[in-house]
Amino acid sequence: MEWVYNRKQYTLHITGCCHCQGNPKYDSNWIVLKSENDALEMDGVAVHKCKVCQKNLEKILRR
Repeated sequence: MEWVYNRKQYTLHITGCCHCQGNPKYDSNWIVLKSENDALEMDGVAVHKCKVCQKNLEKILRR
């Protein structure tokens, strides 16, 4: 699973699970990460997961 992190809003998104995820190629505030822990190492407790991504991930895991 690949993660996309918005450094401006401290929001962690799951690649492909969300409509509000930005594109790291065009916006320097977005970076691609290999794990959730990478974002936590960068900004600590300020990081939060996108609610839309969480709901979509739960739907996928239920299948």
